[in-house]
Amino acid sequence: MMLPIPLASRSFPGLSAACLFAGVICIAPGSVQGKESRPDIPESDMPAFCRGEAASKFSISPREISTLPVEREGSNFRVYGQSPAEGSKALFFYCEFNRHREFDKVIMTSDKRESEPAAQEVDGVTVNEMPRFCKGKAAEAFDVKPGRVTTNKALKESDGRYRVFGQYITPANDVQVFHCKFSPNGKFLSVKTDNR
Repeated sequence: MMLPIPLASRSFPGLSAACLFAGVICIAPGSVQGKESRPDIPESDMPAFCRGEAASKFSISPREISTLPVEREGSNFRVYGQSPAEGSKALFFYCEFNRHREFDKVIMTSDKRESEPAAQEVDGVTVNEMPRFCKGKAAEAFDVKPGRVTTNKALKESDGRYRVFGQYITPANDVQVFHCKFSPNGKFLSVKTDNR
Protein backbone atom coordinates (compact mmCIF):
# COMPACT_ATOMS: atom_id res chain seq x y z
CA MET A 1 0.00 0.00 0.00
CA MET A 2 1.42 3.39 -0.97
CA LEU A 3 1.36 6.05 1.69
CA PRO A 4 0.33 9.59 0.63
CA ILE A 5 3.21 12.05 0.59
CA PRO A 6 2.71 14.63 3.34
CA LEU A 7 2.00 18.11 2.08
CA ALA A 8 5.01 19.47 3.97
CA SER A 9 7.36 17.37 1.83
CA ARG A 10 6.06 18.99 -1.37
CA SER A 11 6.92 22.43 -0.05
CA PHE A 12 10.22 21.40 1.53
CA PRO A 13 11.93 18.81 -0.72
CA GLY A 14 14.92 18.67 1.61
CA LEU A 15 13.00 16.77 4.30
CA SER A 16 14.37 13.40 5.30
CA ALA A 17 13.44 10.56 2.96
CA ALA A 18 13.42 8.23 5.94
CA CYS A 19 10.70 10.38 7.45
CA LEU A 20 8.57 9.98 4.30
CA PHE A 21 8.99 6.24 3.91
CA ALA A 22 8.32 5.63 7.60
CA GLY A 23 4.89 7.15 7.10
CA VAL A 24 5.27 9.60 9.96
CA ILE A 25 4.22 13.22 9.98
CA CYS A 26 7.04 15.46 8.88
CA ILE A 27 7.14 18.97 10.28
CA ALA A 28 8.75 21.61 8.10
CA PRO A 29 11.64 23.62 9.53
CA GLY A 30 10.47 26.71 11.37
CA SER A 31 6.90 25.47 11.70
CA VAL A 32 6.99 24.93 15.46
CA GLN A 33 3.50 25.56 16.80
CA GLY A 34 2.96 29.10 17.98
CA LYS A 35 6.28 30.36 16.64
CA GLU A 36 6.15 33.23 14.16
CA SER A 37 8.66 34.52 11.64
CA ARG A 38 9.86 37.44 13.79
CA PRO A 39 13.40 37.32 15.19
CA ASP A 40 14.08 35.94 18.65
CA ILE A 41 15.40 38.67 20.95
CA PRO A 42 17.84 37.51 23.65
CA GLU A 43 16.57 38.50 27.09
CA SER A 44 19.69 40.62 27.68
CA ASP A 45 18.91 42.64 24.51
CA MET A 46 15.22 43.25 25.23
CA PRO A 47 15.67 46.62 27.05
CA ALA A 48 17.71 48.06 24.16
CA PHE A 49 15.30 46.62 21.59
CA CYS A 50 12.40 48.13 23.53
CA ARG A 51 14.07 51.55 23.54
CA GLY A 52 14.39 51.38 19.77
CA GLU A 53 10.76 50.39 19.26
CA ALA A 54 9.53 53.09 21.66
CA ALA A 55 11.73 55.71 19.98
CA SER A 56 10.20 54.82 16.64
CA LYS A 57 6.60 54.75 17.86
CA PHE A 58 6.73 57.96 19.89
CA SER A 59 9.20 59.87 17.63
CA ILE A 60 11.78 60.46 20.36
CA SER A 61 15.51 59.76 20.65
CA PRO A 62 16.55 56.44 22.24
CA ARG A 63 19.00 58.47 24.35
CA GLU A 64 16.00 60.12 26.04
CA ILE A 65 14.54 56.76 27.10
CA SER A 66 15.28 54.68 30.17
CA THR A 67 14.10 51.10 30.70
CA LEU A 68 13.89 48.80 33.69
CA PRO A 69 15.24 45.23 33.74
CA VAL A 70 13.22 42.54 31.99
CA GLU A 71 10.36 41.06 34.00
CA ARG A 72 8.47 37.81 33.47
CA GLU A 73 4.71 38.11 33.00
CA GLY A 74 3.52 34.53 32.99
CA SER A 75 5.29 32.97 30.01
CA ASN A 76 5.90 36.37 28.40
CA PHE A 77 8.55 39.04 28.95
CA ARG A 78 7.91 42.71 29.69
CA VAL A 79 10.11 45.82 29.78
CA TYR A 80 8.87 49.06 31.38
CA GLY A 81 10.29 52.40 30.29
CA GLN A 82 9.87 56.15 30.29
CA SER A 83 10.99 59.29 28.46
CA PRO A 84 12.66 61.50 29.53
CA ALA A 85 14.86 59.11 31.45
CA GLU A 86 14.38 60.85 34.82
CA GLY A 87 11.46 62.42 36.65
CA SER A 88 7.72 61.89 36.89
CA LYS A 89 6.83 64.35 34.10
CA ALA A 90 7.37 61.71 31.48
CA LEU A 91 5.83 59.40 28.93
CA PHE A 92 5.44 55.92 30.44
CA PHE A 93 5.17 52.72 28.42
CA TYR A 94 6.02 49.05 28.31
CA CYS A 95 7.18 46.58 25.65
CA GLU A 96 5.78 43.05 25.44
CA PHE A 97 7.70 40.00 24.17
CA ASN A 98 6.04 36.60 23.82
CA ARG A 99 7.30 33.27 25.20
CA HIS A 100 9.38 32.74 22.04
CA ARG A 101 11.18 36.03 22.81
CA GLU A 102 9.56 37.68 19.80
CA PHE A 103 8.64 41.37 20.13
CA ASP A 104 4.87 41.86 20.18
CA LYS A 105 4.04 45.50 20.95
CA VAL A 106 4.86 48.71 22.78
CA ILE A 107 2.01 50.25 24.75
CA MET A 108 1.85 53.70 26.31
CA THR A 109 0.32 53.79 29.79
CA SER A 110 0.37 57.58 30.24
CA ASP A 111 2.00 60.79 29.05
CA LYS A 112 2.73 63.40 31.72
CA ARG A 113 5.18 65.53 29.75
CA GLU A 114 4.41 69.24 30.05
CA SER A 115 6.48 70.50 27.14
CA GLU A 116 4.99 68.05 24.64
CA PRO A 117 1.42 67.72 23.45
CA ALA A 118 -0.13 64.84 25.33
CA ALA A 119 -0.33 61.70 23.27
CA GLN A 120 -3.70 60.04 23.27
CA GLU A 121 -3.96 57.39 25.93
CA VAL A 122 -4.98 53.91 24.88
CA ASP A 123 -8.74 53.63 24.33
CA GLY A 124 -9.13 50.46 26.33
CA VAL A 125 -7.64 47.14 27.29
CA THR A 126 -9.15 43.67 27.43
CA VAL A 127 -10.27 42.17 30.74
CA ASN A 128 -7.29 39.80 30.67
CA GLU A 129 -4.88 42.71 30.19
CA MET A 130 -6.32 44.79 33.05
CA PRO A 131 -4.20 43.26 35.86
CA ARG A 132 -0.93 43.91 34.00
CA PHE A 133 -2.02 47.38 32.92
CA CYS A 134 -3.01 48.16 36.51
CA LYS A 135 0.39 46.94 37.70
CA GLY A 136 2.15 49.44 35.45
CA LYS A 137 -0.15 52.26 36.53
CA ALA A 138 0.39 51.47 40.20
CA ALA A 139 4.17 51.32 39.81
CA GLU A 140 4.07 54.74 38.18
CA ALA A 141 1.59 56.32 40.62
CA PHE A 142 3.24 55.05 43.80
CA ASP A 143 6.83 55.34 42.55
CA VAL A 144 7.75 51.70 43.15
CA LYS A 145 9.40 49.13 40.91
CA PRO A 146 6.90 46.95 39.02
CA GLY A 147 8.55 43.88 40.53
CA ARG A 148 7.24 44.96 43.96
CA VAL A 149 3.65 45.14 42.69
CA THR A 150 1.16 42.27 42.39
CA THR A 151 -2.39 42.38 41.03
CA ASN A 152 -5.39 40.05 41.00
CA LYS A 153 -7.87 39.23 38.24
CA ALA A 154 -10.30 41.93 37.12
CA LEU A 155 -13.72 41.83 38.77
CA LYS A 156 -16.83 43.13 37.02
CA GLU A 157 -18.99 45.35 39.21
CA SER A 158 -22.75 45.86 39.15
CA ASP A 159 -22.45 49.10 37.15
CA GLY A 160 -20.48 47.37 34.38
CA ARG A 161 -17.12 48.81 35.38
CA TYR A 162 -14.13 46.66 36.34
CA ARG A 163 -11.96 46.75 39.43
CA VAL A 164 -8.51 45.21 39.92
CA PHE A 165 -7.19 44.82 43.44
CA GLY A 166 -3.47 44.69 44.12
CA GLN A 167 -0.73 45.39 46.61
CA TYR A 168 2.83 46.62 46.65
CA ILE A 169 5.77 46.57 49.03
CA THR A 170 6.71 50.03 50.27
CA PRO A 171 10.34 51.17 50.80
CA ALA A 172 9.74 50.45 54.51
CA ASN A 173 8.76 46.86 53.52
CA ASP A 174 5.13 47.39 54.49
CA VAL A 175 2.27 46.08 52.35
CA GLN A 176 0.00 48.72 50.78
CA VAL A 177 -3.27 47.63 49.17
CA PHE A 178 -4.69 49.51 46.18
CA HIS A 179 -7.20 49.11 43.37
CA CYS A 180 -7.59 50.20 39.76
CA LYS A 181 -10.86 51.05 38.06
CA PHE A 182 -11.70 50.54 34.38
CA SER A 183 -14.76 51.58 32.39
CA PRO A 184 -17.04 48.93 30.82
CA ASN A 185 -15.11 49.27 27.53
CA GLY A 186 -11.74 48.82 29.25
CA LYS A 187 -10.60 52.43 29.55
CA PHE A 188 -8.41 53.03 32.60
CA LEU A 189 -10.08 55.37 35.10
CA SER A 190 -8.04 55.53 38.30
CA VAL A 191 -5.65 53.86 40.71
CA LYS A 192 -6.03 54.52 44.45
CA THR A 193 -4.71 53.09 47.68
CA ASP A 194 -7.14 51.46 50.09
CA ASN A 195 -6.78 53.27 53.40
CA ARG A 196 -7.57 50.96 56.24
